[in-house]
Amino acid sequence: GGRPVCDCRNTGFEGPRCEQSLCQPGYCLNNGICRIEGGRPVCDCRSSGYEGSRCEQPICRPGYCLNKGLCTIENGRPVCDCRSTGHMGDRCEQPICRPGFCQNNGRCIISADGPACDCRGTGYEGPHCERPLCPDNFCLNGGRCVLQGGRPVCECQHTLFTGQRCEQPICLPGYCENGGRCTVSPTHQPICDCSGTLYSGERCSYPLCPPGFCANGGRCFVRPGSTQPECDCSGTGFEGKRCDAEVCPPNYCQNGGQCRLLPGGQKFCECAGTGYTGSHCQEPICVPGYCRNGGACRVQNDRPYCDCPPQYWGPQCNMQVCTPGYCHHGGTCIPGEDRRPHCRCPDGYDGDRCERPKQCPPGYCYYGGICTMQGGVPHCDCRQTDYEGPRCESPKTCPSAYCQNGGRCSVVAGTYVCDCTGTGFRGPLCTESIACPSDFCLYGGICTVLPGGEFSCDCSRTGRSGRNCEGDTNGIYVDYDKIGYLVYNLVPPLQTTEDNVTVGFKTYFQTGTILDFLTSEGKYWRVKLRDGRLVMDVNGAEYSYRPLVNDGAYHLVNIERRGDSMVVTLDNSEMVSLPMSSIINPRDGSIIYSTLYVGANNKKSDIFRGAIGGLYWNGRYPIDEAKGGLQVVTGEVVYVFLPSFMLPDRKPVIECPPDFCFNGGVCYVDKFELKCDCRSSGWHGPRCERQSRGFIKLEDNNGAYIIIPILPPETSNLDKMRVAFQTYLPDGPIARFVSTDGKFYEIYMKGQQVFVSMNNENIKLISAPYQQCDDGKMHVITMERKGYQYTWNVDGHRTIFGDRSVTNQEGVLTTNEIILGADRNFDDTFTGVIGAFDWNGRLLINDQGRLSTHATIMTVPGKGAGSKDDVVIVLMPHLLVPPKPGPPDPPIPFPTGVPPHVYGGGIVMPPGGGGGLIVPPVGYGGGASGIFAGAGPLL
Repeated sequence: GGRPVCDCRNTGFEGPRCEQSLCQPGYCLNNGICRIEGGRPVCDCRSSGYEGSRCEQPICRPGYCLNKGLCTIENGRPVCDCRSTGHMGDRCEQPICRPGFCQNNGRCIISADGPACDCRGTGYEGPHCERPLCPDNFCLNGGRCVLQGGRPVCECQHTLFTGQRCEQPICLPGYCENGGRCTVSPTHQPICDCSGTLYSGERCSYPLCPPGFCANGGRCFVRPGSTQPECDCSGTGFEGKRCDAEVCPPNYCQNGGQCRLLPGGQKFCECAGTGYTGSHCQEPICVPGYCRNGGACRVQNDRPYCDCPPQYWGPQCNMQVCTPGYCHHGGTCIPGEDRRPHCRCPDGYDGDRCERPKQCPPGYCYYGGICTMQGGVPHCDCRQTDYEGPRCESPKTCPSAYCQNGGRCSVVAGTYVCDCTGTGFRGPLCTESIACPSDFCLYGGICTVLPGGEFSCDCSRTGRSGRNCEGDTNGIYVDYDKIGYLVYNLVPPLQTTEDNVTVGFKTYFQTGTILDFLTSEGKYWRVKLRDGRLVMDVNGAEYSYRPLVNDGAYHLVNIERRGDSMVVTLDNSEMVSLPMSSIINPRDGSIIYSTLYVGANNKKSDIFRGAIGGLYWNGRYPIDEAKGGLQVVTGEVVYVFLPSFMLPDRKPVIECPPDFCFNGGVCYVDKFELKCDCRSSGWHGPRCERQSRGFIKLEDNNGAYIIIPILPPETSNLDKMRVAFQTYLPDGPIARFVSTDGKFYEIYMKGQQVFVSMNNENIKLISAPYQQCDDGKMHVITMERKGYQYTWNVDGHRTIFGDRSVTNQEGVLTTNEIILGADRNFDDTFTGVIGAFDWNGRLLINDQGRLSTHATIMTVPGKGAGSKDDVVIVLMPHLLVPPKPGPPDPPIPFPTGVPPHVYGGGIVMPPGGGGGLIVPPVGYGGGASGIFAGAGPLL
């Protein structure tokens, strides 16, 4: 277009006229030099210490050199000076002394040549402290290498060697002569032990036994640790320190004893047949006082034997034949010719120990059952009652007219139940009219509908009062330590053919007469308590009820008599029908009453202590009349309201009467009831009146025993057991109890005594130390286990101990089976009777003489199947026949020597236990007394 244009390329300038330089001031930073290259500005940073397109980035940037290294620039690049940093590398990143450079605790130092190791005090040397100064096996023969001045040195003090490296023995061969033993002294010098060499001196060179020191062929020797010569005179016939004295001098053995020599040279006196004993046959076998209580001592088989008077027995006549209390119930004990006690029993008792009553215990049969004694055991005849069971305790049929107004009676679960269907009545006895509202009359009151449509309650049978029989009635209370009663005189006498009586009572006492109806002829019928139970007494014929009524609760008795029959109901459930023919007029069935006693009998004794109320008799209310002052009250009587009156909190202490429990049973009180603990007696029954049963082998050698598997196994930390036995043998297995893990505890006889073995680890004597249980009598063992604590009782002797070998740590045991009469290996069986067995309520044999359904009869050896005919069930105690004595054992020869390595004194017995030793109190053997006197063994 005709205008000029400037071409600025390659000029280093720009602008319309190339007037502006491309290298503007400040384009290159940090003193960089700007140049134009290729028509563009370029920065030369070489002398600036920076870099980048415009020299904007420092070459030595912060942190480029590590570990305090100094950054410098060489030829335009950063270089690190690592001196004095302890590091090296392009950026001082590597430590000069790296880990592990110096070994064995050597200290790394930095030298001009780089890292180096200071090994001082380490026990090592080398560039890296890698070579030990004390190399292996530097010191020989157990010497210990130590460093001294930095050099290895050997310590040989605790060795038998010396030298720079413990290489030279201190005890050189032959240093000790004549068999002396070289040892090293604490000063590291050789010394000689000359013991047993017969030599002495520094090197065992001087003899200890001079020629002829032991006379008569004795051998000279020196004991270990001694330097004194001694003589062994064995086989020379001489003795003494130097074998210079004869062994058996004249009269060495007295009283005809024979002097003998044992192979070891010891002399002894053989006193057999002389009647004497002791080291010189100087002591009489029958020492004064050996037989006690007038027994005569004589020598038999070189042992003392006592002929005892009839009253005593035992090895020394020290045991009474008739022990105190052997005969029960006042029986007289008489020693028999067989040295066994025999009892002369008082009237009313028999049995070996007068333990069996001839008459039944009072009230044994309930509800009018007739009791008879059969073989010392009471039995009940229930045929004349409406009850059944061993003691006539269970109702079987309803009494006549129990349900009224046509109701139908049945026995359900031991209780009378009335079905009133179709009778127009309801209630427990079908006495309440259906026309009455339900429960209008309470507590069994009888509801009737009056002509005006009103309802009325007859409360006479309830022991209560009020419109609905809801209220209290008058009663009398006699305190525990007081005497009081009511005498209801009938003037003129009252004649009745029927009687309706209701009475309620509360008490904690066991005895007391509630009501006593006295006739004009002096006969009576009573309502009373005995042993805490209700008893109806018709002129001496008693009818006992089973339930306890001395529990402080309110109990009600309803009585209905029609002519010669009386029905008595307790608490509307327990009923018994009584014959009254013994006191009625047979022509019309009437009774003429003269007096009613309330709270006592007609002898004004057997006082009832407690509360009596609700008394109703044929329209009369005797207590109401007495409270109104119309009748006589005797003693300290308090009027109360029943049944709301509460007995005082204090309760009477009930004591067991003498002879309440038979056969050694222990009487105790449980909830105001007398009971008997029969476990230790071997008997059973409510009063220990029943004999237990046991089993005996039909033949002594048939190997029969009984095994009882526990199905399923029973796990518990509590167990109770009883077993009784009779035998004439001193040894035999009785019972073993086995757990599921195979552990066991077992009871057995050994040497006439009773032991228990706890898994064969802990064996305890549980009978009395001097009791002999092979006398044919019944012995009773009981055990009670609580955890791992056991209480054993054998005939009254108690043993208590703890044992964890059978139970687990918590005292729990799972019992799997019980074996009676066989040993652990099923090789031997018990000869005698085992019975009265009870384990946690499990009986072996019931009252009918039948074995438990789980019990199995077995035979040895092993667990062979037996037959029920292999054993006989018997009553215990059983009259065992003593075994016939066999021929005496042949005499056992006297031993010819003593065992080797036996020194000192001792007592030699015939082997096999045939010999015996009686040591009087003076003792032998170093002043000792007893069978283990002396220092040697008992053979």
